[in-house]
Amino acid sequence: MSLRKYKGDVIPMKTVKRVLCLLLTALLLIGVVPAAFALPETEITGKCGSYAGYTLDTETGELTIGIIGGAKSAYMDNYENNESPFYGNTQIKSVVITAWIWNVGSRAFAGCTNLEKISLAFTVNQIGANALAGCDKAIVTYEGTEKKWKDIRIGEGNDWKNDPARVVFALQSMDRVSAVFPQPKTGDKVKLNANLQVGDADKYEAQLISVTYQKNGATVYLKDGDTLNENAEYSFDIAFMANDGYAMEDDTVFEINGKPQDAAFGTVTLKLVPAAAETQQKESGTLKMLAYNVSGIPLIGDFQGSTFTTTNDRAKKLGKLLNGTDVDFISVEEDFNGHEYLAAEMSNYPYRSYTSGGLAQGQGLNVFSGHKLYNIDRVKWNFEYGTVSGSCDALSNKGFLYSLMEFAPGVYINVITVHCDAGYEPLSVKARSTNFKQLAKYINENLNDGRALIVQGDFNFKFKRNLKDDLVKNLLAPTGLKDVWAEVYNNGITDPGYPDFCRDVDGDDLDRVLYRSGTNLTLEPVAKTVPELTGPNGERYTDHNPMLTEFTYTCSGKEDTPKDLTVPTPENKALLTFKEALWTVVRILQAVIGVIELPYLIGQGVELLINGKMA
Repeated sequence: MSLRKYKGDVIPMKTVKRVLCLLLTALLLIGVVPAAFALPETEITGKCGSYAGYTLDTETGELTIGIIGGAKSAYMDNYENNESPFYGNTQIKSVVITAWIWNVGSRAFAGCTNLEKISLAFTVNQIGANALAGCDKAIVTYEGTEKKWKDIRIGEGNDWKNDPARVVFALQSMDRVSAVFPQPKTGDKVKLNANLQVGDADKYEAQLISVTYQKNGATVYLKDGDTLNENAEYSFDIAFMANDGYAMEDDTVFEINGKPQDAAFGTVTLKLVPAAAETQQKESGTLKMLAYNVSGIPLIGDFQGSTFTTTNDRAKKLGKLLNGTDVDFISVEEDFNGHEYLAAEMSNYPYRSYTSGGLAQGQGLNVFSGHKLYNIDRVKWNFEYGTVSGSCDALSNKGFLYSLMEFAPGVYINVITVHCDAGYEPLSVKARSTNFKQLAKYINENLNDGRALIVQGDFNFKFKRNLKDDLVKNLLAPTGLKDVWAEVYNNGITDPGYPDFCRDVDGDDLDRVLYRSGTNLTLEPVAKTVPELTGPNGERYTDHNPMLTEFTYTCSGKEDTPKDLTVPTPENKALLTFKEALWTVVRILQAVIGVIELPYLIGQGVELLINGKMA
């Protein structure tokens, strides 16, 4: 039999059979070969709860547990013995439990001996018994804070739960957050979602969300770009938001302009300041500066007032008193320990520096202002005297603090707060003389910018002592500064040997104010007084008098805004604590080594007994 080919050719039957066999063989191979050489499965899926499912990537060893079936949240199953679908699975190297899974089931990952890390979503609020039995090298990363971790119910057999080497927290908690909201003026434009000045810009931000006012009993919302021109009180709604790596807990304290808020969403209500009136007011007027040594030294400071007070209680009382002084600028000295209690009471002064630490490593100088502050610079004295003698000045980082105050729009004043070496025996006098020279050098190298300058604080200097520290020669003359007390109360006389020098004037005190005018701002001192900052029964809380200086000023109206303006921010608390511990060790060593000062100290005592004065 044959088949006729086109054009009359014939195809033999053998050929047809061969072709059919080849086709059949090819078809068999197509079906068999893939089955014989199939690639291994790279994903294994299944259920581990009613609405909880899992996917295991066998190539990477990562197991992901999440919600299935359209649910909004889910629980993992709890298991006994070896029932878990993951029991003893050595392929599993890492586990990711995603958001809105509420738990880790009992014995869920028992026997997964190669498990190295497990990530728990912030929604996990319970971990079953023996959840990681046998997973001795697994590191747990909790996508929340240490505070929230302590609220999680963790069953028995999870001894790793308090091991810092086994548990890592993805978020750091913030105890206090605060924003500074500038005083609005008539004519200002609304800028919704504008970032405000905050304490820790790396940790969180605060934004203006809405601006409202009441009109005929109804709430009116302003739009972005609207002008503030209503004769009403505006409410500014401000929201705090944590940046990556940080979280705000239920007990986080929120502040706006130093005033506590109920939650992370706060409202501050302010009256407008007429722009034209403010400009007119700033052309001439009164500038009030206050300086106070607040005795923030632990234990010693407790006895320095007229009544015993503990450090934190004293700081709180002084903060309340200072907050009510109604001045433009406040500087404090010996603000070592208790600073947070002092600062918490001073809500009327939202612009401020932040603590540099306690007594062991801090400078003890801080400033508070009703006007914006910039460019904080802390400088330590090059030479201090005394660890067990003198006034023990070498046991702290005393020095001076520079700040730039924007007193009026475009008008800036340089302000320096100082705390000089104390004591009046020869080596302390020498140290103080060196302090004055160092300060003069800093001023001449950095502040010859034509702006007005005020230097105030605890100088530990009196003209009438007539010692070799010589404020005039070492500081006033080189910088052109003048002493307020000498100018206002002593006819400009600073030489105690001058016949008309007023030796008995109480104002020639350890706490002083120096000043010089600038090209755009002329300063004229009017008075240097001691305000009554005492308790309800006249109690004094420090061994110093507060010092209030009043200047009249005249402003030329010319703006002189610096190119670089840096807003003060607090130092990381953990870093401060670490540095404080290191400095405490240093201070102890200094005190031990300082016994070599004892012969000098004894010699000064003998000199005092014999001659009635120190050499």
